[in-house]
Parts: sequence; C-alpha cells; structure tokens
Amino acid sequence: GISISIRDSEFNHIATCPENLIEFCRIIQASDEGHRRCQTSDSTLFASCLECRQSLTHTCHAGLADTVVPIYNNGVLLGFIIFGQVGSKSEKKPSFASIYKKVSDLDIDKEKLRIAYDEVGFFKEDKILSAAEIVAMLTKYIMIDQNIIIYHKIIM
Repeated sequence: GISISIRDSEFNHIATCPENLIEFCRIIQASDEGHRRCQTSDSTLFASCLECRQSLTHTCHAGLADTVVPIYNNGVLLGFIIFGQVGSKSEKKPSFASIYKKVSDLDIDKEKLRIAYDEVGFFKEDKILSAAEIVAMLTKYIMIDQNIIIYHKIIM
C-alpha cells in the first residue's frame, strides 16, 4: 500500500513501484492545479531534505504523508528514495471532510475522491519513521556492499 520512487540527485524520476499513482492522487493530479501543487509539495520536500541531509517526512498539500530518504556515498549525493501516498495518523484516520477542505477548490469529483480516500492506506507515524530508517539502512548496506565488491576487484 506504499508507493516508492527512486530519483537521481537532480530529482529526475528513475523508477516507481507500483507504476501508477494511487487513485486518490490520480484524481487530484488530473486537475492542472492539483498536479502543480503535488510538484511543488515534492520540490519543497526534496529541498528540505537537501538542506538537512537526512530523511524527512511531511504532509503533502492534499493531506497524505510522503517521506524522502537521501542516498549518499562517501558524502556525494547519488539520489533519493521517496515513498508515501499514504495517510499518517496519530490515533484515528482524519475525516474525509478535513481532507476535502484542502482540495475543495480543485475541479474534482468529490464523491470519487471520497471513495478513493477510503482506499488510502493509513499508518501510524512511528511506522512511517521506522520504514524510513529501514530504507536508509538498506541504502547504506548496498553502498557498503558495492564498495567491498569494488575494493575486492581492485585488490585481486
């Protein structure tokens, strides 16, 4: 229930799984203004991540959580892993009415969005933070593993 995307150091898209947006995001991005807001939200998240050089989670303009994990190798930024398109909750799922207020000015079908909202996966904030830590650890492991392979080839 979580979308994950890999971006290069210039934020260019490399790969996404699953390939399609969740229905909630697809409905919002069908509007030009909704698409622009999503792009701006992502850009803000990437810029903040660059500034602090660590994983960050934020709530997008439509009320869903996105997390970005920077990928560094020897201090050089290689790219980012971004995951999300999920809801974040402290105790209970936010009401659709509170979410719809954020996007009610867009030219979208309210009932279709409500149905799509019901399908959004929701996770407690600590689970999202744990997922970010796992992604960060996996990227560090891959970097270490690749450096060992390269070093081994040089030595041999």
